[in-house]
Amino acid sequence: MLWLLALLAVMPVANVVAENVAKIGDTEYATLKAAVSAAADGATITLIADDNSLSDGSELEINKSLTITGAVDSNNGEPLYTISGKSTVTGTNDIFITGSGTVTLSNLKIQNFGNSASTDIGHAPIYVSSNFTGTVNLVNLYVSNFNRGGMFLYGGTFNVDGCYIDCANSTSGAFTKGIEIKGT
Repeated sequence: MLWLLALLAVMPVANVVAENVAKIGDTEYATLKAAVSAAADGATITLIADDNSLSDGSELEINKSLTITGAVDSNNGEPLYTISGKSTVTGTNDIFITGSGTVTLSNLKIQNFGNSASTDIGHAPIYVSSNFTGTVNLVNLYVSNFNRGGMFLYGGTFNVDGCYIDCANSTSGAFTKGIEIKGT
């Protein structure tokens, strides 16, 4: 029995480290939500892996000037990394932009935010509050697998450039629309 304990004492132990998904400068974060929470006003967050932290049905609130960007495939220009939400949504589950400042989302895939007929009305993967008084730049985004709307742009000023919104939803009773605009 002592030989077994001696053997276990000298065996290397594998450390299991969860992959970080976002970084600000050289500091990496386990979730995009953690990076947004830690970010100073005006910071740039780079997505470095897929983020599933919103698949629990929670919301990512952005209430300061912030850039969230990802890498693109050098062959076709498509975003490499995905922000995923929850398939069936009641309550909130979106990227919710409020407050003021400049928010830029670029080179990202955004998917699975309420892609079922039971999704509450008023949901969209990207939701700009009617109280938002800044500028939102949406550049090279691929939005898919949602129900109700791909983007609800209700406040502030916004620029949409090179975005692909896939309104195809094969779920029976699903009601999808691309962009609903009530701002400028």
